Amino acid sequence: MSVTYNYALDKNKNVVHVNQLKEEHRGQKFHCLGCGSKMGARMGSIKVWHFYHLDNLICNSETYLHKLGKQIFYDFYLECLQKGLSIKLD
Repeated sequence: MSVTYNYALDKNKNVVHVNQLKEEHRGQKFHCLGCGSKMGARMGSIKVWHFYHLDNLICNSETYLHKLGKQIFYDFYLECLQKGLSIKLD
C-alpha cells in the first residue's frame, strides 16, 4: 500500500496539511507524524502536493495514519474544552 503524506509536523510541532502551505514554506523542513524523520514538501504544478521523507526510508503507514487520527482527535478535544463544548462518544 502506498500512502500519500498529506500531513506533517511543522517546526513548532503543529500538524499541517500540505494544502495549507504557501510559497514561503518552500524548502522548509517538516517531520513525519509516524516515524519522526525529516520531510520536505513537494509543491509543484504537475503532481498533487504532498510531503515526502528526505531520507528515502520506508515509513510504517499504519503508524502514520494511527498517530494522525489520534492527533486530529486530540486537537478537536482541546478545541471543545476551550469552547466549553461537550463531546458525546457512543
